[in-house]
Amino acid sequence: MNRNQFEQLANARGMNTERQGDGYQSHETAVAWSFWQSAQFETVLVPNEHGKNRYGLDMAYFRRLFNRELNRPLVDFRPDELARVLARAARTADPNVLQEPEFHLEQAREGVKA
Repeated sequence: MNRNQFEQLANARGMNTERQGDGYQSHETAVAWSFWQSAQFETVLVPNEHGKNRYGLDMAYFRRLFNRELNRPLVDFRPDELARVLARAARTADPNVLQEPEFHLEQAREGVKA
């Protein structure tokens, strides 16, 4: 959206788009324009999450997984459901991590007793 398109949208919403120098006469319109510009700047800064990152992690796979599985209210998750989602993600990311002692019940208990 360019400035002219912004002004058309603002006019359609009843906002005053008369300009005063480089800005707008209406404070509401000036704030909206400033907000729109900063939002546009932020969208440019979103990282490209396609392919693998420098560690070999498939970023697109995990972004889709997290958006699909974790972008819902936690009130709907049972503990076992969340554990399965996260365990599958961990196994996919690096199955060796799940072989570490803290993830094995017997070994974890022995660590607590020691």
